[in-house]
Amino acid sequence: MGNATSSRGDWADRFLQHVDDSGECWIWTGALNRGYGWMGIEGTQMQTHRISYLLHYGDLPSGTVICHHCDNPPCVNPAHLYAGSRASNVADMVTRGRLINLRGEEHGKARLTADQVRSIRSSYADGSATQVELSATYGINQSHISRIIRRKAWNHA
Repeated sequence: MGNATSSRGDWADRFLQHVDDSGECWIWTGALNRGYGWMGIEGTQMQTHRISYLLHYGDLPSGTVICHHCDNPPCVNPAHLYAGSRASNVADMVTRGRLINLRGEEHGKARLTADQVRSIRSSYADGSATQVELSATYGINQSHISRIIRRKAWNHA
């Protein structure tokens, strides 16, 4: 963060005004995005757990991510934070069962069912429908039909 440490008092005070430290996890009460707190420092938006690490431990180690021991994204308690690599963070997510890979009908934005995907492949394979016709029938883009047929999308179905 370099220059941010020279004006630490300004942003540190703003940061601390939005921290509820009444529990074991210190909860960020300001702006959230996907569960993580965010705050601007010198024109740069940063996740608040990274700001807490910077404030309590000094500069952020190069090439690291700041991880939570507590698995609580809005937590900014420095005792719950540690520096790790992206690989170690993913490994931790897998170990703790937090890596969710929703695919197919389980994905919230899915517009097709597995049965429809199989029907698309079958209709195209037997020549009963073109990709353009399938696109119109299922209300999805022709390029997505192509990805389904080539198993670049829905490869598990």
